[in-house]
Amino acid sequence: MRNRVFSLVVVLPLLVHGAGFCRSAVRMTQNPYQLDYGEGIVLYQASKITEREAAYKPITSYPFIVFHYPPVYHWSVRAVSRVTGDLLSAGRTVSLMSGALTAFTIGALVY
Repeated sequence: MRNRVFSLVVVLPLLVHGAGFCRSAVRMTQNPYQLDYGEGIVLYQASKITEREAAYKPITSYPFIVFHYPPVYHWSVRAVSRVTGDLLSAGRTVSLMSGALTAFTIGALVY
């Protein structure tokens, strides 16, 4: 009985906080404004990923752009943007799902 009460006292706040975080994260994917300084350049890169001469070329010639994420991220953002309608919410959705999958994987490994 004592272990159940202790577990409830410890786990319940974690569940409430986790639910609040998930609610906030989903709401932020719908925010039409930039939340972070880095979102602008990532959106530019996602819009240029299909242009062979713009993406992943030597940085010795103009424009001096280094793509910050691997091609799979940009391709998945482009695919999700067909569902969401814009690159900003698609990028945030892909990042949210990637973070959740990473957390699940780490949790499974620790378990």
